[in-house]
Amino acid sequence: MAFDNHPNATATFGSDSLPISEGDITLDEGTAPFGLGLVTVPLMDEELLEDLDPNAYPPQRVTINAEVSGTNTRTFNLAMMNRKVDHKNRTVAIDLATDEYLLQSYADVVDVDTRSYEANLRNLVNFVLNKAIPGAALQSGTTNANLTAYWDARNIITDPGTAATGQPAVTGYLVNQASLDINDTTWSISGDGDSYNIYNPTGTDSYLQVGAGTGSIYPGLQGGKTYVLSATANVKTLCSGSEHARSRRVYVAWWLPSGTYQSVQSVQVPNVLNTPTRLSVEFTLPKELTGIELRFYLGHTVGQIRWDGITLVERGPGTAAEDAVYFDGDTADTANYVYDWEGLQDLSASKRTAVLERLPELFNWKAGVSAWDFLQPLLGAAKLRLFCDEQRRWFLIDPADYNVPGRVTARTNNTTDGTDDMGGLSGLYATGVVVRFSWVDEDGNNQVKVDTAGVAGRVHLREENRPYPGPGMAQAILNKMKGQGRTQTVSVATEYTATPGMEIGISLPGTADQIGRLTSVNFQLNTGLMELESAGLRTTPAGAIDLLVPIIDSLPGTIDSLS
Repeated sequence: MAFDNHPNATATFGSDSLPISEGDITLDEGTAPFGLGLVTVPLMDEELLEDLDPNAYPPQRVTINAEVSGTNTRTFNLAMMNRKVDHKNRTVAIDLATDEYLLQSYADVVDVDTRSYEANLRNLVNFVLNKAIPGAALQSGTTNANLTAYWDARNIITDPGTAATGQPAVTGYLVNQASLDINDTTWSISGDGDSYNIYNPTGTDSYLQVGAGTGSIYPGLQGGKTYVLSATANVKTLCSGSEHARSRRVYVAWWLPSGTYQSVQSVQVPNVLNTPTRLSVEFTLPKELTGIELRFYLGHTVGQIRWDGITLVERGPGTAAEDAVYFDGDTADTANYVYDWEGLQDLSASKRTAVLERLPELFNWKAGVSAWDFLQPLLGAAKLRLFCDEQRRWFLIDPADYNVPGRVTARTNNTTDGTDDMGGLSGLYATGVVVRFSWVDEDGNNQVKVDTAGVAGRVHLREENRPYPGPGMAQAILNKMKGQGRTQTVSVATEYTATPGMEIGISLPGTADQIGRLTSVNFQLNTGLMELESAGLRTTPAGAIDLLVPIIDSLPGTIDSLS
């Protein structure tokens, strides 16, 4: 079928423009880059040819101006991926792409910490965009996600909030060179409403100790591991008189088989009344040790100090400050964490369980990893899609509700070819999706987690060699594949407004009329034709209002995006 059109296309490099002898550009919402092109131009002068260097970063840009008579035009601002010179035919073939290619090409030589953006995916994406492509940023919008990291932890200390009754020895606490009130109700940070108060010191080596001390190892501690011990201190009466070097500090010492010991201590609590201060120390135990001392000092001959909210956890995947946050089995559950005692209330270790575990290492953009690959698991967990259009505009969208205004119609009078594909041989359709994440954690341990969506039947398996970002990627993949059970491809007269995400109506001989989503458009720059691919098709019975659009379009004086 012939159409009354006059296709023309040129490629512009800086201030130089050349005619395109043949070429095509495809926009496809299912691929990255979103736009890909291949154009052939005449072999240019040597100076201009040498300026076309796809190995440079950022690479040479090429502007494609395409038209099919009148106002039916479109401009594509693309990055050069490759050029190939044919000296015999005196032509240059140029591979082009939208700017996702730049993210796929860019990596740093050092690790980049992006965790400060974990609660705002838009800000994280903008940070990565601007680092890889200076000046690039998302178009305005509200689509966003909070991907804050959460992980499990265990507070080894029993009765960390002084809730148990009885003598200090019963709850595992001892006092040295002072008296101890295990239920001081004048101040507390725990839910028990009281704290440990050290008073009436008889010497500067006055402290509260957890556990038996020198000749024993506190239950739950293991040699070769790193821990954080923390507590909150609050001066009750000003400290004075003689002072120990460890006064008003958290102190840890461990004894070696040789009979010697090593120690670490925190900074000092200010000697100011009623000024609660959280202190912590991080320490790594040797593989062999004979005992450990966990102490909370008064360290004066005059004064009183209260300690509460004692926490001892194995060093986690986040910061040491995060490991120093107090919790016990009575801490109120939140939307992100559940808290429980491992045994008897106030007489056993506590556990904090993440409702949705997401590790901080996800936000460590590792050296050598492309910007695109770094972002993909985070986008997948949020069920969002990042893409750049042919005008270098970046969008963060929810594919489930993203649509482009307008409608494409394919019917007998504007279609040259068409196919209708239904079946499972393509591998594009699935009833369920399994995404298996495999990675090595910071301790060198192999980790595997699985994200699933859908039901049994035709299940698609995807392997990801990266940390688990939380659920979401499997569902996002399934949402896309559900629409691939039936697809139609048609070739129609070019209309440069056609864009993936538009609605498409297809009426082909021998098949029922279909309404669906335009997923891909391939513009053939020199034939005046474009090939359209669709998905999510639904059969439209005769007389349905959806079918009125092409009928109306055919009437004199009516307008549509395609006619």
